[in-house]
Amino acid sequence: MNKKNLRKKGQLQMGETIAIVIIVVLIIIFSIVFWGKVKKGDIQQVGSEQAELSVVEVSKLLNEMPELNCYQSGVQEVECVDLYKILALNATMNNDTTKNMTFDYYRNYFRTSRITFKQIYPTNISFVIYDNNISNSSSRQLYMPVLIKDSVKNTYNFGVIIVDGYYREIR
Repeated sequence: MNKKNLRKKGQLQMGETIAIVIIVVLIIIFSIVFWGKVKKGDIQQVGSEQAELSVVEVSKLLNEMPELNCYQSGVQEVECVDLYKILALNATMNNDTTKNMTFDYYRNYFRTSRITFKQIYPTNISFVIYDNNISNSSSRQLYMPVLIKDSVKNTYNFGVIIVDGYYREIR
């Protein structure tokens, strides 16, 4: 009788030990899965912030480009782009003979983005001067108000620079 009780007690203790081990393993697995999802969310957030910063960096670069800025008596005007410089850059980017060389040069600066100059007043026209869209991507968009100077008529028009930054989402 004593041996039977000892066996039952031993089996019961062994069952308890196995149950505790299974519970501990399940807790560890759930913890790893939860931690992985939290880290994935953090990585996606960092990627999104980097995409936004990239768009801001391209827009800041556009404001500093002498190829587009207005000058009055050799002094750069603030938040102003020259209409004829925009037209010249647009023509150069779309010219078959210089397209690849010009595009390669500006790709170092504008990376994966699309840059559109849109004149809003008095007429509504727009020019896409650079477009390097990547497939299967999302975009961040930034609008910058700007004066567009018509240096022939010596007039200023209201416009906006639209910078679309393309990036691949982390899944």
